[in-house]
This record gives sequence, C-alpha cells and structure tokens, in this order.
Amino acid sequence: MMRYEGFGYGHMGLLGGVFMFFIALAVIGLLIYLVVLLSRNAKMHSGVSSHYVEKAPNTQNLNNALSILSERYARGEVNDEEYARKKEALLKL
Repeated sequence: MMRYEGFGYGHMGLLGGVFMFFIALAVIGLLIYLVVLLSRNAKMHSGVSSHYVEKAPNTQNLNNALSILSERYARGEVNDEEYARKKEALLKL
C-alpha cells in the first residue's frame, strides 16, 4: 500500500490553502467591482439619454462667473482686454 505524507492538504501542502484563499479573495473583489461598475452605469443611463437633450446653460453659474470676473476687474487683477475676452467667452456658453 502507498503511503501519502501530505498531512491531508493535498499535493500542494499548506500553500494550496493559501493560494485558494487569495483566489477566492480576488474573485470576491472582482464581483464587488463589477457590481459597483454596473450600478454607476445604470445611474448614468437612467431616464432620458443626455445625447438627445440639449443642455441649457445654468444662468446662476453664469451670473456667478460674471460677478467674479467683474470683481477681479474692479480690483485691477484683470486688464481691459482680458476682461472683454473672458466676458465674451462666458457669454458664448
């Protein structure tokens, strides 16, 4: 009769259990990553697609940007040419 001295851990010995632990950990991590990725994707694509909706400029953000630009112009941080160029660029949005 053949005598096996693997102490019940199979052919890889104790390292087989360690490798199996890390493989199981990697599979669980991959599953969690996929669930998070799919949930983010579902949130982005819920409702009406953004490709077909024309985006209107947010007037509150535009007013804030213009007021900040005007304050910087009043303090002398921005010269006349730069102020006009930036204001025109903001109004194009």
